[in-house]
This record gives sequence, structure tokens and C-alpha cells, in this order.
Amino acid sequence: MISGTAWAEMKDMKPIKLSPGDFLLLSTKQIHKFTAITQVELFDISDAQFDIHYVDATGKEISATTALNRTAK
Repeated sequence: MISGTAWAEMKDMKPIKLSPGDFLLLSTKQIHKFTAITQVELFDISDAQFDIHYVDATGKEISATTALNRTAK
């Protein structure tokens, strides 16, 4: 994390709060959730190809446009 704060979660694990200077190593083929608390800037580095699938609160897949256009309430 370069700036901002966020929650990172993996299925069946406790959420982890990330702040500037923190890093997170995520397992392959594991369901992840990243929630920005504030505006964030971060590096996302991978040693292999990966897919990003956006889902709503019920787990239904949604488009990237829909996911990225949501506004905080």
C-alpha cells in the first residue's frame, strides 16, 4: 500500500486492515475481497496471469463498469 486504507479478506480468514507501507501475499485460486476505506494507491504485482471477477454482495458476478462506478454511501 502506498496511500490510503483498505480491508483485505480471503475466504475463511479474518479481515486484515491495510495502511501505507503494508503488503499482503494472497494465495493462488483463493477467493479474495478488497474494500477501499479511503482512496488508495497500491502496487499489484503477480508472478503469473490472473483474472479479476467483480461480484455484488450476494456473490453474483457483475461487470467491472458496474463495480467501479459504485459510490460510497
